[in-house]
Amino acid sequence: MEFPPKKTPGTCSRSHGLTEEADPRPEDGGDPRPLTRKEAARDLLVCLKTRGMRFELDVSRLMITAKLNHATQAVVLRGEGAGMRWCMVWETFRGENGPTVEPVLPIGQEWELSRRLLDVLELGQLEL
Repeated sequence: MEFPPKKTPGTCSRSHGLTEEADPRPEDGGDPRPLTRKEAARDLLVCLKTRGMRFELDVSRLMITAKLNHATQAVVLRGEGAGMRWCMVWETFRGENGPTVEPVLPIGQEWELSRRLLDVLELGQLEL
């Protein structure tokens, strides 16, 4: 897995545990506070920007669309609490009813999600 160097401005250290604050502390009695939807979305936007992608945010649907040149890929947050997951929104083929929503990563994995989004978008750049 690829990680940005420590203390790099604009990186999402919370999602990959590089900061001491993200680790559980014995004095806190367990796990760190889980991310909220807003924090997770903000972290993903920072990660996308760090990796050179543009994005569009649809607050009403809790959807973020990553963009690289002319390729786009949307993700949404689904679920509640500890079960909250990032899901890819795959476009439909002719004749299908609506997009397919596929859970891919739990909340807190925004750096990894941004890597996967970049991979998908780079595939979209290939000319066949």
